[in-house]
Amino acid sequence: MNVKCTHCGADILSTDEKCPNCGAVNEKFQRTTNDTPKTIEELKEFCAAKKLPLNSMHVHIGENFKMPKAFGIYKNESTGKFIVYKNKADGSRSIRYEGDDEAYAVNEIFLKMRELVDIARDRHEKKQRANEEPFHIGNPNYKVDTRPWWKRALSAIGDIPIINILVALGIILIIGVYVWAVILSFTSTKRGYYEYDNHYYYYGGGEWYEYDGGWSPAENVSEDLTTNHKDYYQGKKYDTDYRIDNFDDSDYYNPKWDESNDREWDDDRWDDDDDWGDSDWDDDDWGGGIDWDSDW
Repeated sequence: MNVKCTHCGADILSTDEKCPNCGAVNEKFQRTTNDTPKTIEELKEFCAAKKLPLNSMHVHIGENFKMPKAFGIYKNESTGKFIVYKNKADGSRSIRYEGDDEAYAVNEIFLKMRELVDIARDRHEKKQRANEEPFHIGNPNYKVDTRPWWKRALSAIGDIPIINILVALGIILIIGVYVWAVILSFTSTKRGYYEYDNHYYYYGGGEWYEYDGGWSPAENVSEDLTTNHKDYYQGKKYDTDYRIDNFDDSDYYNPKWDESNDREWDDDRWDDDDDWGDSDWDDDDWGGGIDWDSDW
């Protein structure tokens, strides 16, 4: 679920302990979500589904790994305790958690894995930009063109055949339309459940519905809810934790809604790449950028 940073106003995840943009503490921090694995076995299944390269990530699930530079979680069969650990560069071990709460232990390593994914993504993107010629200052072949911008533009256009210019204009137009559609998708209200002022709502088919012992069309919807709907969005799928009736079982649900292209534009970083194991990321993307001398 997305929330607003109370310090800088950036869109962040409710599971971000600090704002990635300004570093302020997330006052709406939620340690877990409904999608967070709760057991070691569920975490293994999650990693397999996402094709996460655990060896490259230096993450060991269900294993008391002894070598330096490693994160891991396992159950000590002799004590019954769940242990989350980090092996530092010098081979010493820092214990992040040791206790009976498996869900808490799994969430600790889960959050660390999300951090490792972000580090790897940043390293990969920076490496790609550095390899672009001649557009990146970090490239040794980069040269600064000191001519006025209009002279550089005219020079570049003069070297391009007219047919290429027309094709480029067509591509720009198509991209513009696509970007506009994406912007509309981000700003438009998503179909699904909303919680506002301890009251549940459902948005679907362009209409708001409210729950008061049963579902009915909402007569008065707060302007705060309609304007800041992202702050109150719970999800498209029904959850028994809501302690309300499933909207799909009501008389107002329309099955045709599911036949349309109802694409979700959630900012869930795990969904950016479902097949990470098939990507062009290499071990250097995962191996660097980690402070192996810190406790965690």
